[in-house]
Formats: sequence, C-alpha cells, structure tokens
Amino acid sequence: IEMVQLGQDKPFFDAHGMKLEMDKWTFPLHFIDFETSAVAIPFNKGRKPYEGIAFQFSHHTVSKDGVIEHVGEYLNTERGIFPNYDFVRQLKLQLEKDEGTIFRYAPHENTYLNLIYRQLLADESEIPDKDELCEFIKSITNSVSSSVEKWKGPRAMVDMWDLVKKFYYSPLTKGSNSIKA
Repeated sequence: IEMVQLGQDKPFFDAHGMKLEMDKWTFPLHFIDFETSAVAIPFNKGRKPYEGIAFQFSHHTVSKDGVIEHVGEYLNTERGIFPNYDFVRQLKLQLEKDEGTIFRYAPHENTYLNLIYRQLLADESEIPDKDELCEFIKSITNSVSSSVEKWKGPRAMVDMWDLVKKFYYSPLTKGSNSIKA
C-alpha cells in the first residue's frame, strides 16, 4: 500500500526482513499444494452438498544444499471412495520423516486440513487412526477463525503469500499477490 501511495515504479525486496524469517526455517523445506473440490451433488453417500473433498497433493523439497526434488504426491483415482482420510494419511507419511519447515501459498491448504479435522471428529464410523490423524493436522496447521477449538501447530505451515505481502513489491503485479497473476 505504501509503495503504491508513494508512486514507486521499481520493485522492492526487504532482504533483511526476509533473512530474519528464513533463519527460523528448518531443512529440508517442504512445499505442498492441494487440489480440492466442493460439488453440489456429493460423490459419496452420507456427504453434504459443497462438502470439501481433497483428492490430490504434490510435495516438493529443497535441501540445505539447494537440491530441489519432487518427493511425493497423492492422487485418488478410485471411484466411490471418500478420499480425505487417505489424503491426510499419505501427507502424514511424507511429512513425518523429518522436522523440516512446510510451506503453502495462501490459506487454502490450512483451511482444507481444518475441514478434514472437523470431518474426522464428526465421523462416527470406526477410524482406527483418527486420533493420530487429528493430532497430525493440528501439528501442521493453525485453527481457522470459525473453529471453536483454537490451536497453533508447533510445525504450522509457513504461508508464502504472507511472505510476498510482507517483503516484496513489484509494480508489474498491478496490486495482485496471486501466484497465478
């Protein structure tokens, strides 16, 4: 806002502020991205209209020496299967191997994991690892504002969108912070 108000026509990067943030990170760095859906007519019996479905994620890492790897993914391709719990199981398996910092871009991943947390709590069927899945979700997320239960996970995902808003400005973005723009 300040850059626009001042009419700045050159990019700005707060390297010092960003360095202070980066000093808090633990390698390897994990970058996750979710693909989700919320359809009017549920795919599964017992689900609600517009209830969130998490069906795919990708997982990349950056090691301390700068090596970038595609280390994992999940894609539900089975028809008739409610994928959310297996989605979290696979995410947990991939992220529990170390204590590296986890990154997302924008609130989407945090919001969906909170949704799945609520789905797990409300599900009355037998889910043998329900408590483990809930604890994992709470460990890498922050509760959403609408949540009755409040938490801030010890390994809560870092939002790269927040980093962009805090430390970078370019007039070429025309005021957008969208990664797509």
